[in-house]
Formats: sequence, C-alpha cells, structure tokens
Amino acid sequence: MSSPRHIVLLGSTRSGKTTTAMFLVEKAFFYQRIIVLDPYGEYEILELPVVKPKVPFNEELIKSIPSVLRPFSGGTEMTAAITVALRNAGSWTEFINNLNVLIEARRFTRGAEAVLSRLLLLQDEGVLINENIPLGSGVIDFSNLSEEAKYLAIQFVLLRIFLENKYDRVLTLTVVEEAKQQKQGILTPIVVPMLDLASKLNIKLITIFQTLPAEKEYRETLLTQNLIIHELGHLAEKYWLECSFDKKVLDIKKPEVLVFFSDENKWKKVKVKAKKYPKPKRLEPRVSRRKQLEEPGEEAEKMLKVKEKGESIIEDRGESEEKVKEENSGEESVNFSSLKEIEEVFLRAVSKSLEKRFQSIDERIKRLEKSLSAPEFRDVSVLEEKVRVLSQRFERLEHRVAANSSSFERIFDLIESCEARFRELDKRLSQLENALRRIAEYLEYREQLRSMRGEEV
Repeated sequence: MSSPRHIVLLGSTRSGKTTTAMFLVEKAFFYQRIIVLDPYGEYEILELPVVKPKVPFNEELIKSIPSVLRPFSGGTEMTAAITVALRNAGSWTEFINNLNVLIEARRFTRGAEAVLSRLLLLQDEGVLINENIPLGSGVIDFSNLSEEAKYLAIQFVLLRIFLENKYDRVLTLTVVEEAKQQKQGILTPIVVPMLDLASKLNIKLITIFQTLPAEKEYRETLLTQNLIIHELGHLAEKYWLECSFDKKVLDIKKPEVLVFFSDENKWKKVKVKAKKYPKPKRLEPRVSRRKQLEEPGEEAEKMLKVKEKGESIIEDRGESEEKVKEENSGEESVNFSSLKEIEEVFLRAVSKSLEKRFQSIDERIKRLEKSLSAPEFRDVSVLEEKVRVLSQRFERLEHRVAANSSSFERIFDLIESCEARFRELDKRLSQLENALRRIAEYLEYREQLRSMRGEEV
C-alpha cells in the first residue's frame, strides 16, 4: 500500500479478488478518504457508510464529459454542444433543455445527441442532482441501477473524484470493481488512460479485472502497476507466455496469490488469510425514477399485492430488522415456526414486565399526589428544603455513575492489556513449538544415523 503505483487485482470468477480488495481497504489506515465504487452491492459489509451515486451540477464536470465518452479524441462536436448548452443553464434540467434546443435547431446535432442520450439515462435513474453534496469516505452502491446506467454512472463519479482532488489533493484510495466491464458498446474506460493523472492528484486506485484488456496500449499500462494475481484458470498459460508473468502463475490455488512489486520488479507468492464476512444485504428490485414519477398508483398497487402474498418488501436498508438478524446469523436455513414461537414468548414476558413497571409507576404517582396534598407542602420553605435534599441525592447519583464509568474504563484497559499479554504468550508458544520441532527433527536424524552405523557394522 505504501508504493506510489496503483494496484491491479486480476483473477477469474470466484477467485477471491473482492475479498483481497476488502482486506486492502481495511489496511488503508493512513488514507484521508476511501471510496469504493461498488456495482454489485458486495462491499456493504465494510465499516463504511453506504450511499447512492449522485452527480451534482457542476460546469467544470460537464465540460469534462467528452473526456469520459471520448478519452482520446476529446469529441470536438460534443465539446462545442456542451459549451453552447451551458450558457444560462443553472441546473441539469435547463442544460438538457438547451441540448434539445440545439438538436431542434440542427446545431452540433451529433455532439448534442451523444451527450443527451447519456444524461437522460442518468436522469431517469435519479443520479443527476442540482445540489453540490460533498464527497466523503464511503461505499457508493450502483447495484440498483440498470447495467447501461451503472457503468456510465461509475465513469461520471470517477470524473467527480478526479476534479475534487484537483483542488484539495486529499490522499484518496478508490476501489473500482470490475473495471474492464466499463467498455460496453458506447462506453470507453477512463480508468486506464488516467492512471498517471490519478497519481499526481493523490489518488491511489485499486482496479479489479477478470481478464486483461485486449488493447495492447491498455494492457501495457496495467502491467507497469503493482499486480495481485489470483487463480486464472485456462488464461494462466497464455499470460505466462504473452505477458512475461512468473511461472508460478501456472499453479496458483486459492487462497494463494502471486504479487508483482513493480518498484522492485519482483514476484512473490503469498497466502491471503480470507476474513469471513457476513453475507451482503439484498437490495430492493430496481425501479427507475421516471417510472416512479409517472406511475405511482400502479407501483403502489403492485407493492400491496406483493405484501398480501407474504413476500418481503424492503424500501430502505434500515427498515427490516428481521432481515439484518437473518444475515448476521450466517445460517442458510431458518426455522420460521420456531422463531415465531420465540418471538411470542419474548413478547409475553416483555408485556408482563412492562405492566408491572407501569403499575409501580402509577402507585408512586399516587403517593406523590397524596404527599403533595398534605398541609406541610403548602409551606414554601418546606418545599425548598425537599427540593434541596432531592438535588443532593441527584448529585450523589451522578458521582456514583461517574465512578462506575471510570471503573468500566479501567476494566476495559485491563482487558486490552490482558489481550496484549495473551498475544505475547501466543507468540512465545509458537517459538517454543518451532524449537521443539527442530529438536525432534534432530533427534530423529541422530536415530537414523545410529541405525545406519549399526547396519554398517
């Protein structure tokens, strides 16, 4: 992670690339901002806030759109159409309307249509916003977008990250999942051509590929970065011959990975201790923003029908507590009847305890009302004395609470010190085991030597 070069994770499906990326993210303590571009909803289990992709209205960002869609040619006609449409435009809606006017007037028609076709797709998905929301650390979840909008939105969010770091130069780690899939038809990837610029802007990229790009220029650029090679299957021999990979790439087996340190020009095979993460949350079925606006009644009717059938409908990640419990348990099958029985028993016990507490509170209120109606409480001096006594009691309670909190802190400190001692003891035990193993090997060797000498005699 300390190397100035970017990291490229390469491997076949289910070879552990995402797990390795999560491991690297958790070790990136010194980065001021960590952004994960997650197209499949796999990184929600990280201890990072999960947000939806948003692209604010920004003139500099809009002027850079040709660099996203045409990273090499620049799109001259697109640039001209954007420059004209930005005049007197203060929002995405006004900008899109100006593009429509250009198309109707047959001015820069091809460029305006190219930009408009992409922006309408993102507008329908609710990605374009007028407010300038600051971009902080978190997982940007693209899984609810359509496939075409998903990778286009990733391009725009990447562009936004580059533009923000152009001015504040915050040390940023960005994970781009399945970067190769950004090249789909009309889309052209900006990740590979902008690797050098990312380094200058204090951005470190972790890009994940299933296979290397077919374009020779892209492939050579990636091979100059730090590589973490997972199991490649039938492609291992091809890359060994064509890309000068180390021969160890032919026998990589999970959890092994082959690491190429670009700065030192060295290959090393290591084992990645995979951390067991809970299963990611399943998100609600994707519904486009336009459909939600145009057919709200029909959508609501469908949701009611699904609810009547007993299917789960989740409108937000935090609404369903039962779903979170099921995911955290890690069990593949759950006995729903037993859960219902447990829930009923629990509810009955809670309701009984609540009834008892309410009864005790009612009794205390009645006693207070009775005592306040007594003649002695009509005297102001007596009331002041009672209030003073109560305040003293509250102060003593506060002192006791503070003392308890400090004792808890001391207990936690003691637990941490014990854990450190246990780690040290574990380390020493491992050293002793190694020494005993060496002694046993030496004794075995001596025994074999003696037996050999006896045979000779």
